[in-house]
Amino acid sequence: MSGIDTDLLLCRIHWDGLYIQNESQADFIASTRAALAAFQARLSVEFNTHMNMIRCAFKSDAEQGSLFFAYWSFLDQELPSSTAWFSTKLTEEQVQNYLQALKNELSKKGDKGVATSMEVNLSRLTQVMSLEGAQDQGVAQFHYVVETDVENGWLDEVSRWYDIEHMPGLSRVPGCVNAKRYINQDTGPYSLACYDLLAPEVLGCPEWLAVRGTAWSDVARPHFVNTRRNMFKVA
Repeated sequence: MSGIDTDLLLCRIHWDGLYIQNESQADFIASTRAALAAFQARLSVEFNTHMNMIRCAFKSDAEQGSLFFAYWSFLDQELPSSTAWFSTKLTEEQVQNYLQALKNELSKKGDKGVATSMEVNLSRLTQVMSLEGAQDQGVAQFHYVVETDVENGWLDEVSRWYDIEHMPGLSRVPGCVNAKRYINQDTGPYSLACYDLLAPEVLGCPEWLAVRGTAWSDVARPHFVNTRRNMFKVA
C-alpha cells in the first residue's frame, strides 16, 4: 500500500474564541475527549484503523483563542496489545476520509460556549528524534510545542542544529520529561518539536536559556519561518 510513513496522527482543533461561557474547562475538555473517542472507535469499525490516543493537550487565551492537540499512535492487531509503537503508511485520501469522520463527530458536540468557528485538521507525523529527559520518570503536566518552517537553503543546517545540539541539550534540562521532533507531512509547519515538561517555568530556567542562547542557536534560529510556539496544559 502506497503512502507516507506515519508514526503519529496529529489532530489540531482551533476555536477562534474562548471556550468559556456555558462550560467549565473540565467539562469542555471532557466533551472534546468524548468526541475524539467516538472518532477513534469509528475509525476501527469503518476503516479498520486501530489507534490509541497517547497525549492530548489544551490551551486557551483571549488573543489566540482555544487550541486542542491530540496525538494517536497506531496499533497492529496482529501484534500483542502491549505493543506501544507501530509505524504505518497513510495516503492523503485516507487522511481526508478520517478528517471527515472527525468533523462529523465534533459537530455532534455542539459547543454553545464557543464564540466563533472551529477549524479542524489532521496531519501525518514522521518521527525524526525521541529523547528521554532529565525527569524521564516524572509525570508531564505541560506540553510545549515549537512548529516551524525553514528558510530555503537552511533546512540541513537547522536539522543538524536540532539533532546535534538543541534537542539533546534541552532534554537534559531539569524538569524536561522527554523531547521529540517530527516532520509534519500535511498541514505544516514542516518541523514540530515537542517537549513534555513538569512546569511551564522550565522554559525560563538558567539551564534552558543557556541551551537557547548558544552561538549555533544564533545562526540557526533566524532562519525559522512561520513559527508557532504554544504551551499546553496536558488534558
